Amino acid sequence: MPYTEFKRRVIELDDEQLDVDQLERLIHHMPNPEQMNKLSDLKNDYDTLTEAEQFGVVVRNALLLNSLLTLQCKHAANQHVSFSSAE
Repeated sequence: MPYTEFKRRVIELDDEQLDVDQLERLIHHMPNPEQMNKLSDLKNDYDTLTEAEQFGVVVRNALLLNSLLTLQCKHAANQHVSFSSAE
């Protein structure tokens, strides 16, 4: 999946395309804010960056990305619990 598409799905809280496990892994591996700021300095060298750095450059502009991911993860978990309870 292209990084821009992943970013769109996170921002839109697209729980049909992103599952809880994906979001938990992403939250765990997200660079800290200082590292994300350093990535912004590298955006002009995009083609020479590692895959992880390229991902960081693409998603760094998503406002409150870590908060969105946490919210999405909780939302998806609640949906799962609600669905399980209904059975």
